[in-house]
Amino acid sequence: MKRFLVTLIVFFSCIASFAATPIIDPVLAAEMNRMDDNEKIKINILLMEQSDATVLLREAEFLSNKQEQRQFVIKTLKTAS
Repeated sequence: MKRFLVTLIVFFSCIASFAATPIIDPVLAAEMNRMDDNEKIKINILLMEQSDATVLLREAEFLSNKQEQRQFVIKTLKTAS
């Protein structure tokens, strides 16, 4: 459960970081256009800022289910950026 939440937090931290500065490398954009919608592409993400995953995890633990935890993390990361 904790591993899932940490993974979720890191994932949404990456998304929130890109939402603030939408930069997609031209090589990646070309690769995305070339591939089918259901194919996966391995990428590296560089963050300009790092969210405190420990704080988010502690706060999310008090919510009753995974859906509420996800919504909390998404909302928190979106408002932080």
